[in-house]
Amino acid sequence: MITTSYFVWAELKSELFSNLYIKIHEYLKKNNIENIISFQNILSLHITFYYFENWINLKSQKNIKNFINNINLDFDIFIDSFKYFWSNKEKRIWYFYWKSEVDLLWIRNNFHNHFKMINVDDNNLEFIPHITFLRILDSTIYENYKIDIENIISWELTKIKEKNIFTHKIFLYKVNSSFPWQIQIKI
Repeated sequence: MITTSYFVWAELKSELFSNLYIKIHEYLKKNNIENIISFQNILSLHITFYYFENWINLKSQKNIKNFINNINLDFDIFIDSFKYFWSNKEKRIWYFYWKSEVDLLWIRNNFHNHFKMINVDDNNLEFIPHITFLRILDSTIYENYKIDIENIISWELTKIKEKNIFTHKIFLYKVNSSFPWQIQIKI
């Protein structure tokens, strides 16, 4: 596989989100607007902690995995709310925000202090730990249905807000982001 980047992420319990995906999809289909959004692959729901270059040798991969193995993963993560990332004054990415007894920024900073990948652009952005849910492809049409979609999501989130969504596992992945839904392979 052609790799565009490597990154470390916290694995989440995808099955907890399945009804949410189904309800949103049913609503979009019923209103014939399926093409206004693109879902994050439910099998790869995650929180990204750190990005690496597009090529990492086997020794470096082993070093990263050893570093991951030394992180205390004895904590839970819960869904707190949903929010948007904006681009050009339009809502573009819908994400879930988390709550936990552990500050996820601390984990990210440990990676950054150890590996110092400052030449990777994503590591220089403000770190906002989040779970990408969907990308808004047509914000004009989306705005017409936004309230209904937000209500569905709010209702479905009430069913999972008190459930731990973290599998207590963090992995290194190689990724090809040039494919529309990203190809993500666990290493």
